[in-house]
Amino acid sequence: MRKPVAVVLGCLAGTVAAAWIAPARTADTARFWVVGSFTRGCWIVESNPIIDGGTIQFSDGPYRSKDDAELARSSIRVCKT
Repeated sequence: MRKPVAVVLGCLAGTVAAAWIAPARTADTARFWVVGSFTRGCWIVESNPIIDGGTIQFSDGPYRSKDDAELARSSIRVCKT
């Protein structure tokens, strides 16, 4: 009867480890955000933006590459004007 308990505990430990590792890996690869203001246009930043309602009024992302962020920026209506 001890083997099934060990298997269950091993699976549980693996699941917990994966839950901790996966967000850390995602955070390393997702580094670009499209941010903007309705009056000042849009730009791409490499850190998680703080939307303050003044300089930055909206954000979109994160994106894994700058090319992905630029593609997203081209599809945001406010950024096109």
